[in-house]
Amino acid sequence: IPGLRVREQRILNAMPLKKEVRMAEIIRHFPNVTVRTLRRDMDRLISKRKVRKAGTTRSTTYVKV
Repeated sequence: IPGLRVREQRILNAMPLKKEVRMAEIIRHFPNVTVRTLRRDMDRLISKRKVRKAGTTRSTTYVKV
């Protein structure tokens, strides 16, 4: 996908379409990446409208659009 970093593409590939995913599930797919970095990646995906965020703090879920 043009304009996305390799890890962001891998995150999208790991997310099923239209299914809610919690950060804990994303972290399990990327054990060698810090939580902070993964949150930044998710923020970039949200800003590029590839992912939608629902909820706040610990109840946050992400949906691939």
